[in-house]
Amino acid sequence: MLLSTRTKIGWLAAWSFLFCLFIPSLIYAQDFSLNGTLRGYYFSSTRDLDEETDIFGSSFQPRGTLKFAPYLTLYAEMRFIAAKPWKDVYSSLREAYADVYLESLDFRIGKQIIQWGRADSINPTDNLTPWNYTLLFSDDSDLRSGVVALRSNYYYKNIAFTGIWIPFFEPNRFPLPPNYQVTEETPSETLGNSQYAFKIDSTIGILDWSLSYFDGFDPMPDLSLSTSGIILKYPRIRVIGGDFATTLGKFGIRGEAAYFFTEDMDGNNPEKKNPYLFYVLGVDRTIWENLYLNLQFIERVVINYKNPMDIQNPYLRDVAVKGAIINNQLDRITNAISLKIGYKMFNETLNLELSNIYNITRRDYLIRPKITYAFTDHLSGIVGADIYEGKENTLFGLFEDNTTFFAEIKYGF
Repeated sequence: MLLSTRTKIGWLAAWSFLFCLFIPSLIYAQDFSLNGTLRGYYFSSTRDLDEETDIFGSSFQPRGTLKFAPYLTLYAEMRFIAAKPWKDVYSSLREAYADVYLESLDFRIGKQIIQWGRADSINPTDNLTPWNYTLLFSDDSDLRSGVVALRSNYYYKNIAFTGIWIPFFEPNRFPLPPNYQVTEETPSETLGNSQYAFKIDSTIGILDWSLSYFDGFDPMPDLSLSTSGIILKYPRIRVIGGDFATTLGKFGIRGEAAYFFTEDMDGNNPEKKNPYLFYVLGVDRTIWENLYLNLQFIERVVINYKNPMDIQNPYLRDVAVKGAIINNQLDRITNAISLKIGYKMFNETLNLELSNIYNITRRDYLIRPKITYAFTDHLSGIVGADIYEGKENTLFGLFEDNTTFFAEIKYGF
């Protein structure tokens, strides 16, 4: 079987990863560690809206750390995926970076995952590194991958100042129905298209808080009409945000908000997102030491809103509505709630979870039940489901065909 160029490059990167970690560790490193995850899985449906079912596969995710000195550490993580074994093989370098530690300053340079926000799972300020919503993983954190970046942190008393430079843009990957004839236009890789971010982070008593600013490209696209179909374009945005976390008695209180400045500040172009305010307020509590509850209220407010349903041109209206659904701008105000329930049993070897996001405005929802059982400290089994439900012009209704049951066996070393 002939391998694609992408696969060949992936495997070459994998061998380079192993060589660069193992050989220098024998000679120079003060400390070397290698761990990772090996898993086999079954999904009853893909997450690509392609109507493919009964997907069996496996993945291998090795991670290595080299500590050369107290001030220098190298980290790398590879990912190998074989879906429908021996037919589709994919490999990638998920993260590979160097950490340099000085007295009150540290740097991280290389491919890295940068996650911002203190709200649970839904983070308005988290716009720096991409998600791939088509991957078949039961844990949402595995849907992320890194970007090449330079990050620095300066610490002064109880305040941390963060600066980030991202030279290349990588968008989110998400499923679109097969009847969408799309092409993609990504920003050119020039110095002028670099992305920047800054954050101030601090703790005052029981209050953790941060303020942040991002100037870069939107990981979710605008949809534009062309003679050949739909074009996905990634506009420049600026985001001012902040978050906090504190406690009130036995309750945890979290909040996060961001205001998005887009290329269509007046809201006159139906092919571009309007500016909008996006915030999350949540409360959580652990009861009886093994029952966890988390409830969040989520709201998006579109500025200078114009109803895409009112567009006279039927082709432009169709594209504008699709873009509004994907980007949660179909309504001037969209309200939603998320609920997470977790219960641990049998000395925390059995973990029962139920997550739900319900769009109050459009009445569509996603429900995710999941059961995890730890057979040993290294071996666990997972069963669960993603259940999408909603009418035609809703976000979760759009992904209804991605409703799936999944099962995993996972070994960590």
